[in-house]
Amino acid sequence: MTRLLILVEGVTEEKFVKTTLSPYLVGFGVYCTAIPNTTSKPSASKKNTGGVTTWGKVEKNLAKLFAAKKHDWITTFLDFYKIPEDAPNYAASKQLASPLEQALSLQASIKAQFAYTGKFIPFITLHEFEALLFSDVAVLATYFPENPQADAQLTKVMDEVAGNPEQINHGKSTHPCARLNASFPGYEKNKASHGPVLAEKIGIEKIMRSCPHFAAWVRQLCVLNQLTQNF
Repeated sequence: MTRLLILVEGVTEEKFVKTTLSPYLVGFGVYCTAIPNTTSKPSASKKNTGGVTTWGKVEKNLAKLFAAKKHDWITTFLDFYKIPEDAPNYAASKQLASPLEQALSLQASIKAQFAYTGKFIPFITLHEFEALLFSDVAVLATYFPENPQADAQLTKVMDEVAGNPEQINHGKSTHPCARLNASFPGYEKNKASHGPVLAEKIGIEKIMRSCPHFAAWVRQLCVLNQLTQNF
């Protein structure tokens, strides 16, 4: 058994890990726990709902997780959309041609920042969690039957990106969550409830077939138990 901690963007991602990713990884001997990134100290009246405002806070939270030594491996599940400009080598990464290249560059820089820890796999999702949900627009349309045009609207989005949800851009009104909210008003307000349920209905195998960057990360996680045994 290998223990994996995942520092996630927020509650939506935390629930996704619990309901969809974790059950899949158990089959590979990897038991994971998701922890939302903290931006302020939780109080008795306010739970940690996550979010990323500065990279300094992410760095601080990661350092605490490594120091606690309650894991075999640590990974991240953070959005490329609105990633803070103080992220390692942010300016250099923005000079690269594609969002995928930029995300990979950021991941490499983050890994270098924590090189002393060893068992660390940073992951920056393109462009945010909601992109994964475009892996099956029919499921989305069925889940939100109030909009009979939703299937056609979301299919058009997918046609624009040649069937790869990770290429949906991160403009203010065109990032994946905004696209969903345009077809299903109220999604964004309740995404922590809707998003994980939709991902579970779609299934991780279909998501991996549609989202190659996400799939590459999951495949890395699948072999962690073997790697742990070899350390």
